[in-house]
Amino acid sequence: MHHEIGIAQDILRLVLQKAKDEGISKVSRIKIRIGEFYLSHSDQISFSFDLVSKGTIAENARIEVVTSKISAMCSSCKKNFNSPGLSCPFCGGKNIAIKSGQELLVESLN
Repeated sequence: MHHEIGIAQDILRLVLQKAKDEGISKVSRIKIRIGEFYLSHSDQISFSFDLVSKGTIAENARIEVVTSKISAMCSSCKKNFNSPGLSCPFCGGKNIAIKSGQELLVESLN
């Protein structure tokens, strides 16, 4: 649960900044994109966000979570793969570059 609270606090910071930038005074719906690397359970993220957003312009906002799949590329064999392992499933190489699945973005507010 501590992991989800930290993510919810990060989301709240992003939401408050985006709301300020866009001149939004009350947030009722939030669409976020979060990578599988960070995500454990979207319902826990929503619950945690409800806790950390109390007393802010995002209190009681509904969150829609869009998940980004993990994709990586092996620097040794240059093959792309979608498994979140620490080594390449093709050659066993350990020099892995994560291409997606680490995002935490606020896509829209209203």
